[in-house]
Amino acid sequence: MKQHNPAVIGFGGRVAYWESINDQNAYAITLSPGSFTEQTAQRWQAPSYWRSVYASGSVQVTVTKFITDNNVAVTNLAIKNNGSAPATLTLRATSPYASAGSGNELTGSTGVKNGLTTLTTKLSGDGFSVSSGGLNRSVTIAAGQTLTTKVAMGFIANEIPQSATDYASYRDATPDAAFATHVRAYNK
Repeated sequence: MKQHNPAVIGFGGRVAYWESINDQNAYAITLSPGSFTEQTAQRWQAPSYWRSVYASGSVQVTVTKFITDNNVAVTNLAIKNNGSAPATLTLRATSPYASAGSGNELTGSTGVKNGLTTLTTKLSGDGFSVSSGGLNRSVTIAAGQTLTTKVAMGFIANEIPQSATDYASYRDATPDAAFATHVRAYNK
């Protein structure tokens, strides 16, 4: 990321591949209904990941995100219902770089500054499905319960063959396994 926008859940700001691609978010995740705002006092920035909490009414979302060495951006969501009744939410992930696809994956491609390379972009989410140029998932969370899920985006470059392998690995991992794998690799 060239510039991070913490108001956007996901990878908001200006995504870069050595330089800003075109000054847009990598991807954004919205939850509705509600207006989820960051609880900045709970923000944590570590060398290998970023974590914060967003809240709307009785629902709290702990967001943990990281970017791997091989260009995979991952956002883990732990959605907790602190209320006394079930909460039903729609999660939607969108990206200006991946908007066509089927099943649970969107794809696209984009050039980078000075024509250095062309990236194949892939966006997926655990339990999400393609709908109207984005990925959607409906969840109902019982009172006092937490649901975990994740969204992953690969910026796949032919000159980095491991970028495709890493994307598939992180896409298929559970949120906890994806995070643990990344932190272990980062701290080698």
